[in-house]
Amino acid sequence: FMSAKSALRVYLTLVISSVFSRSRRLLIRSAGFLALFMIMFLFAPAYCAAEDTPNMQVRVYFDSRDEIPQLQAMHLDIVWCDENFVEVITDRDELGLIQAVGFATEIIHPDVVKFYQSRMAVKGMGDYKNLEEINQKIDSIVTSTPSIVSPKISIGQTIDGRDIWAFKISDNPTVDEEEPEVLYTACIHAREVITPEVLFYFIDHLTSNYGGDPDITWLVDNRELWFVPMVNPDGYFWNQIISPSGGGMWRKNRRDNGDGTYGVDLNRNFGYKWGYDNIGSSPDTDGQTYRGTGPFSEPETQTMRDFAESREFAISVYYHSYSNLILWPWGYAEIYTPDEDIFAAMGDSLFHMNGYWPGPSWILYLVNGGSDDWIYGEQTAKNKTFAFTMEVGNYMDGFWPPGNRIQILIHENLEPNLFYARVADNPFYADNAGNGFGACYSDDPLIVAPEEDTSLVITLSNNGYYSGDNNFYTSVTYNDGSGWISIIPPAGVIPYGENNTIDLQVIVNAPAGAPDPSLWRATIRIYHDGLGSPHNIPVCLEVASDLMRPQSADLATVCKRFRIYNNGDLSKNAANASLDYIDDCDTFNVCTNPEIYLYEASPIICRLDDGGDTLRFTMYSKMLTAEDAFRPQSNLQVDSTTYPNFTYARAEYRTADDAVSLSSKYFVPKDEEACDFVVVTQTFRNLT
Repeated sequence: FMSAKSALRVYLTLVISSVFSRSRRLLIRSAGFLALFMIMFLFAPAYCAAEDTPNMQVRVYFDSRDEIPQLQAMHLDIVWCDENFVEVITDRDELGLIQAVGFATEIIHPDVVKFYQSRMAVKGMGDYKNLEEINQKIDSIVTSTPSIVSPKISIGQTIDGRDIWAFKISDNPTVDEEEPEVLYTACIHAREVITPEVLFYFIDHLTSNYGGDPDITWLVDNRELWFVPMVNPDGYFWNQIISPSGGGMWRKNRRDNGDGTYGVDLNRNFGYKWGYDNIGSSPDTDGQTYRGTGPFSEPETQTMRDFAESREFAISVYYHSYSNLILWPWGYAEIYTPDEDIFAAMGDSLFHMNGYWPGPSWILYLVNGGSDDWIYGEQTAKNKTFAFTMEVGNYMDGFWPPGNRIQILIHENLEPNLFYARVADNPFYADNAGNGFGACYSDDPLIVAPEEDTSLVITLSNNGYYSGDNNFYTSVTYNDGSGWISIIPPAGVIPYGENNTIDLQVIVNAPAGAPDPSLWRATIRIYHDGLGSPHNIPVCLEVASDLMRPQSADLATVCKRFRIYNNGDLSKNAANASLDYIDDCDTFNVCTNPEIYLYEASPIICRLDDGGDTLRFTMYSKMLTAEDAFRPQSNLQVDSTTYPNFTYARAEYRTADDAVSLSSKYFVPKDEEACDFVVVTQTFRNLT
């Protein structure tokens, strides 16, 4: 039940694919399978008049991640990737094709639009602004604070003649000053409705705190921050038409392709490596990743190209949803840019701000003709720009997060947006000190015997955006005692160029008369030319001649107590299925509360799929209101190969107040009929 064109396209894709497993190649070559495609091809016109079926979200299981390019070659609308499955937005006809090829499938949402609508307020566009309200918000921003916000300008128009609006925030908004420039954009894909809200929240923070907050005031006075809150207004407006109550799933622009299909994926239409292959973009007009007739064939991408070439952006940020990812070039192939070290250093910094996983775009899937590859890769018609994509929201959020998640999602991206502005021109500062020295801040204790000393090395690096040395000087502040840290040299220059590092020797002495054992804390401050100055490196010294560490101990913080339970029933996502329970000093109900709540970010739940033989893992969202619940600090790491009888997983968590950290390791039996037990090792640390 599909078009003849689609049937033939998929069949040819399968025949020429070089990544099939042997069993699927044999299946394709079989007479029965060929007959299936011939029937579809010959009789499809009889079904062309069938009514449209709703968009559904479907899980497609695969044997190996090597099969993901095969699924991309089918030009599916892939919205989520996991260890052994992807999820796609599809319809009944395409689902039949996927199943005919031999992939196991599971319908997650039979009508994804209705699913999204069920979680939102009953009003126009649910909990989100319609296009008119977005334009009204832009007007309100530029009129309410004209001292730091420029008038809006139309930088170009869309297929349907709508303006693409941009405006600048700076201390002299109508003057082109010699200040570092950053570009922030949203909604290049029409259904990613949380992205304008992220920018509006950041903008409101800047305008409301300017003149009162010295850091914000400095930032606005020394930067030119450009905003394009709606790159794809035609597609966004089309979602209002097809789904007035919200939940619309239109992604592309509204190009009439002349064959009954509409739309080009604007994030496959940029010029760098456009059409590199048919994996990272689609040549088919009905594909969700259709790349257009040529590079920059669309007025929207022409507009963004011309605007970027008219400015000198040091950093570009395109907001997307969803996946909780921080991405950068390259996307067209699984290779790194010459500036991978700089991208990775920035990505690591951003990860500690919002917990999103950082990496090149191809860690999600291959993309050619993408905005980031062009913005970074084009260095002739314009300057080099460090380009980032922010994928906002987790699996449960999807494209239309429920209303109670909006504030959480926009807030968790405030610090990243400030970070991009801070590092936009200064030499990029980095060091190898991590979160600090000593067991209070890292896995490695810093121990000296009484009357002795030890030395550390801090390597400072200058990975700057322009040729220029980075001057620095150091100081030390002490929580305990004084004078037991020396730094050589105490000041100097982090040079630019090939030899862009300098080593500081840090000598740590046991303070005179220090008890054995005792704990001493201090902070090394490195002041430098980059905005993030000073960089604070905490130090936690243990003075001990023979320090014994217990294998286990009761953990106590201020009004916080932990109980660890395993009810033996981990096969379902239910309120009594959690491994961990955290109690806020309930002295009147100790050990009597029968409820063990599954917080959104509780470590891990083990489930069986419908076949009964494949274990799946769920890690819940990072942010929630319970202050004592754990937040994941990194993506779940799953290993199904090292141990023959167990699936191994590892995750790191931390409470919202940074009082307690938790490292959990899970060993899950592979062949159990039910998830009756999970071997768990957990390490708690009292960070206070």
